[in-house]
Amino acid sequence: MNENMLGADPAQLRELATLFNQSSQKLRRTVAMLHPVILHSRWQGPDAARMRSDWQGRMRPQLNSAQDLLTTTAKTLVAQAAEQEKASSSDSGDGGDGGDGGSEPGFWDRTLQRIKDGAKEHLERVERHNELKDELHSMRDASEAEVRAWWEGLSEEEQKYIIEGTGPNNVPLAVELAALKGSLPPDVRRAVNDYLVEKGKESIPMYTDDGKFRVEGQVAWVHGEAHIGATITENADGSATVKVSGGAGGGVNTPGTKAGVDATLSGEISRTYEFSSRKEAEAALDQMVDDLPPDGFGNAKDAVSNPADYVMGTLDNAAKENGSLRSTDSALGSISVGGHGGLNDDASVSARLEMDYEQNLSTGTSTAGLTVSAKADLDLGAGQSLSGDGSARIHINMNEDHSIERLTLTVQGTLAMDQELRVDTPGTPIGQKDGLSATSGVGGQGSVKMEIYNTEENKDLISSYLTNQASGNDLAAASDLKDIYEASGVTLQVNAVAHTEDNLVDVDTGVASLKVGTEREVTSNISTGYKPPHGAGFEQITRDEG
Repeated sequence: MNENMLGADPAQLRELATLFNQSSQKLRRTVAMLHPVILHSRWQGPDAARMRSDWQGRMRPQLNSAQDLLTTTAKTLVAQAAEQEKASSSDSGDGGDGGDGGSEPGFWDRTLQRIKDGAKEHLERVERHNELKDELHSMRDASEAEVRAWWEGLSEEEQKYIIEGTGPNNVPLAVELAALKGSLPPDVRRAVNDYLVEKGKESIPMYTDDGKFRVEGQVAWVHGEAHIGATITENADGSATVKVSGGAGGGVNTPGTKAGVDATLSGEISRTYEFSSRKEAEAALDQMVDDLPPDGFGNAKDAVSNPADYVMGTLDNAAKENGSLRSTDSALGSISVGGHGGLNDDASVSARLEMDYEQNLSTGTSTAGLTVSAKADLDLGAGQSLSGDGSARIHINMNEDHSIERLTLTVQGTLAMDQELRVDTPGTPIGQKDGLSATSGVGGQGSVKMEIYNTEENKDLISSYLTNQASGNDLAAASDLKDIYEASGVTLQVNAVAHTEDNLVDVDTGVASLKVGTEREVTSNISTGYKPPHGAGFEQITRDEG
């Protein structure tokens, strides 16, 4: 690359930006590859412990900062290219390419200086953010006066970061801030509450369409079948997904372990398509159903001889034609979770929870789930309660190292509400505007979903609940639920459920036979309330229209 021409050719600046981005991606992949190897190698002893501690505390963060710096520099170069094009166009006076206007003295020196300044600013920002996390953590034991003095001493930008930033283990800093409760000024408590409510909408399902597809057939001596599930989920933030899973074919052929954890993979794949709206997701699912019955004998032969490939190709095409933003694949299987919140390397506890397992093949993150019987006995405040013998769905989110990030418990039971929930402004029940509306004596089937992050303060509580479930101590597990409720983001829902079943095609020509059918269960939300972690009351959640 000719340095004398660099300033004159925006294309070369963009070429350099591409190299920076590629280097950033290579560094990211290298860190991702090294991380599990360093943490879970068979190397033992004090040197190994120091190495792992140094990697976690110093080397990995520095490499991540270097990756961010490369990305930031690439953006700076692209901006410089655009600026150069604008200046060259202006200098040429006729909108042309500007000749060699970019080669004026000092152009490249100024570009390098801007990159250096941007790098310095980025590193200073990262360092300050780390300091802010430490300061927030230290406020747990501070007095109200100390908390308020600390908060008022922060700049607006720093306050914004504390509310909207993310700490270790992907925990929103707002969760830790909310735990300070009365020590915060009222306007700050409200801002934190509002942010956590909006954050909660990302995972509050307002509508689900849970269906099963089946494709069965025979062409001469070739037999085949595919059974898959397909679920539409619309969240309160307006986003929607279509998730397909089951015997639809796919790419994990070697069951095994990861990061020393006995997570057995079955070979089945789930695929999740993301959409910006439920309307798009429904259109995609409708097209999937319409397109599954093949047109003509040739397509029928393809469907019957290789139904897995036929089904997945049909689903991919329908998703793409209806605006799918992206899709991700996950491997299905099972995993063993022991007491103390440990996975199956926890030899101190014999009791285990055998859970369904799903590993994201792109990110390495994973989830585990299990439905257990549960005593639904929760005081929800403001005259509300959940009672009766019901069930609890345990859902665990784990990072790429199988460390638990958060635990979600969805408890089914009988819901009773005796009064309005709370008042926002004097004399105006919030249920009439943006809160839950409840009248005396209302009862019915409902669910309470509690999402608790695995913070330093919560990890013992999570461990206790998993241990009690694994050992069958229902009373102790029910007691844990009450404590989990306070520290969790809580979604309270009442839903309506409808079932349908259709045979779309049932043909036997003597040469080829084919059957395509669906079963669907649609759950529509009637009423949803959300209490953020450490929040005082519920607010009604309505679907964002977009």
